[in-house]
Amino acid sequence: MSIISIINLALAVIFVIVMVIKFFRGLKKGLLKTLISTGGTLLALVLTFATFSLVFDKLSPSITEFISKKVAETQFGDDLVRLTGSMETATALACSAVGPIIFTVLFLIFGVLCKIVTLIITAVVKLIPLKSTILSRVGGAALSVVTGVAVFLIFMMPFSGYANIIPAVYNNAVEQKLIEEDPDVTDIVTELDGGNGLFLGKISASLTAPLFNFS
Repeated sequence: MSIISIINLALAVIFVIVMVIKFFRGLKKGLLKTLISTGGTLLALVLTFATFSLVFDKLSPSITEFISKKVAETQFGDDLVRLTGSMETATALACSAVGPIIFTVLFLIFGVLCKIVTLIITAVVKLIPLKSTILSRVGGAALSVVTGVAVFLIFMMPFSGYANIIPAVYNNAVEQKLIEEDPDVTDIVTELDGGNGLFLGKISASLTAPLFNFS
């Protein structure tokens, strides 16, 4: 079994465990409470996408200046320039790696804030006598699973994005004869297929593309 297959198996196991947990939590909470919780998650996601470009553009000059300095002064920077072919590409590539980190931090911040709001709303709802029905429980379970899939894809985005840029860097290094082609590494790069080779990678990679735009 290849390394990518092992990684995909581990991701699949984690995914199944998370979905099972989400299913039973939704089943216990019912549709209304799950809907409130899901609303908080969606709001956090919307706020993250809405503010990401603004925050990234605001921080971009400082990030670019810092990374450019490190690329120019460190041995790692020299290696990155040789691998990518130019100082500009090396700097842009290094800067692109910061995007998913900022996105994840924003999502966690908004997630915590929205969670506080949903907890308050849920506490108020608990004061209202509501009859629990099978339909409500099944609907809560289904909605909880859908939310779980969305959150899982969000946290897969950085991995898919990095997997997407690895082949370009590796192939360029081989073509420029900066490194010798390693059959084992080539197999891994081929299997990654630009991030599509990862578990649910094709979907998350399409979401990740704007965050890793360093062309």
